[in-house]
Amino acid sequence: MLSHILPKAEISIRENLNWLYILRNLMLFAVVIAVFIAVHGLGIELPMNQLWLAIFAISILNLYTWLRLRTPEPVTEHEIFSQICMDVLALAYLLYLTGGASNPIIWVFLLPLIVTAIMLPQSYAWNMVIITSCIYTVLIAYNIPLPALAPHADHHGMTNLTPEMSLRMQLLEDRRYFNLHVFGMWFGFVFSAGLVAFFIIALAKTLKERERSLAEARESALRDERVVSLGTLAG
Repeated sequence: MLSHILPKAEISIRENLNWLYILRNLMLFAVVIAVFIAVHGLGIELPMNQLWLAIFAISILNLYTWLRLRTPEPVTEHEIFSQICMDVLALAYLLYLTGGASNPIIWVFLLPLIVTAIMLPQSYAWNMVIITSCIYTVLIAYNIPLPALAPHADHHGMTNLTPEMSLRMQLLEDRRYFNLHVFGMWFGFVFSAGLVAFFIIALAKTLKERERSLAEARESALRDERVVSLGTLAG
């Protein structure tokens, strides 16, 4: 319907905003699943109130995007970049609450960079490289450590433990530490594989539609040339 109102460039930018809305929904789903598995599957204590506050903020941003897509005002590249930056800040806060750079799913900062590189010109992509790199660096020093990422910290002050009990507790904490990283690597592979497949399918569909549109445009141009030629001959 918008094709009769908006130019093709504007439709393309609006489609990018719609893709950003869909990807943010996927991110919200993935974050909720990751928190649920970490808390109930791995027994990791997390600051749940702050985490739910961050998830709520991302949901509000996505609600705004949903409403924005239903307005006739033109969507700009700067607007899309601003929304991706807000996603990065939300992810940074989530990671700050869950171990920072030591969190095994820190790779998630690659996703906004990939999205920016696909949707926007190169200048925006390089700006996103700078932003994500700076935030990653900050999260190395400033974060709330995960209990499972600080092994042996809980029982250093216990003087009544026997060496055997202390060793068992250390082994238990090391296992939790290892399990967390295994889960992070597994989750990263599954989510990245799904996202890559999702993008490839979507891009292939978009390229096919563009090829069909170009073919139709060429056929239309040839028909116009033939009509002009016939008119010239008739004249």
